Amino acid sequence: MIFRKIQIGIGIILLMTMSVGLIIFLISLPDSDATVQDQISIRGDNEFKSVALEEEWLGSGSKETPYIIMGLNLSAPSGKLIDIQHTRVYFRVEGNILTNGSYGLYLLNVSNVEVKANSIQGASENGIFFSQVNEGLITHNSVSNTRKVGIWIENSPNCNLSKNTVVHTGQDAISVHLKSNNCIIQSNTVNYSGHYGIYTTESKGTIIQLNAVYESAYAGIEVGRSSYYTITNNSIIRNQYAHSIAISDSPYSKITFNRIEGFGTQGITVRYSPHSLVKQNNVSNDIYGLGLSFSHNVTIIENQFVGNNFGIYLESHSNNCTIIANTISQSIIGGITLLNTNDCVIYQNLVVHSVQLGLFLELSSNNTIYRNNFISNNPTETLGTSQGLDRTNLGLKNNISFNYWNDWTEPDLDFDNIVDTPYLLSGDSINSDLFPCVIPILYYNPTRNLE
Repeated sequence: MIFRKIQIGIGIILLMTMSVGLIIFLISLPDSDATVQDQISIRGDNEFKSVALEEEWLGSGSKETPYIIMGLNLSAPSGKLIDIQHTRVYFRVEGNILTNGSYGLYLLNVSNVEVKANSIQGASENGIFFSQVNEGLITHNSVSNTRKVGIWIENSPNCNLSKNTVVHTGQDAISVHLKSNNCIIQSNTVNYSGHYGIYTTESKGTIIQLNAVYESAYAGIEVGRSSYYTITNNSIIRNQYAHSIAISDSPYSKITFNRIEGFGTQGITVRYSPHSLVKQNNVSNDIYGLGLSFSHNVTIIENQFVGNNFGIYLESHSNNCTIIANTISQSIIGGITLLNTNDCVIYQNLVVHSVQLGLFLELSSNNTIYRNNFISNNPTETLGTSQGLDRTNLGLKNNISFNYWNDWTEPDLDFDNIVDTPYLLSGDSINSDLFPCVIPILYYNPTRNLE
């Protein structure tokens, strides 16, 4: 069904004189600048066929020759500009200009759809809305100035959202929810979203990769109540108030190869997400490079954290985690911090030029810290004279050995490359590195600059 609305201009003015005075009648007729404004509403395959015939759309609705809704310029103050529900025919929505309305494109319970190269702007609700759409493709669209969400996906598994540009949304730029499993969100550009750049919940197996997210008001990428997610090779720049990447209640997730430049917020946040992997990310200028809480058995490997308040921060029973081969430099407060966290392994990390501590342990026990390099941390001796501090309860111990501390390299009278006296950490636990190394530890990654 096609709803046509005509923009009416001023036509003829009639003057009538009556005994009670002068009455002016305004009669409206189309003027030369009148524009036709359409809305498309389709329910079911039969109506799709009849509308396609009436509008002379290309295609037959088959897989080989899908219907093509192309080249329309639709605008309305409210309502759904293109509204298609309960269909199984194949179709493509391509190269249209959709302005204002409540929704630019609204699809419910459809299959076999591609949404490609449309310009959608000014929707008072969402630019693109998918519900119960299986294997939908949304690509190369421009969505801007929506009051709420740019692209909303729910109950729509196996969808592909790629190479879209979404800017100036009142809420999220891209929002994927409610069993929208195994979706791919890739190569999108997201700027100036009012809430989240990319926000997903209650789904499984989705891949978020190669996206550029700039200046979201809240999180750049946030995943909640999901599992088996992969967040990789994204760039998240200058998010204003919350996290650049955050996962919560999302076990078995992978956060890898992302570049994050902060705005004094939080780089990577992992909460209630055990058995996850954080690998080869580059995070700079945030409060926390990585903040981990209530998440056990997480592997943190080969990341670079530069200029954050805290480089790596584990708290709240984030036990049995492995922290290996990370570079943490120029932290304002702490390089590696463990608070109320036990049974972790911290191995072959480089912690350098922290303003305060390189290593901070509090209410944490049975952690193993060995073969790390701690260089030029706590230069002003703000928190004691050591580069590390251990405030574990008396009677509990952390196992600290065979680390290199650049302020403790002699004596070595037996030439075994182990300093003859232990390196004492600050703090009331009276803990020490019993076998401090004379020379820096060599890593399997020789490109890292130890000084």
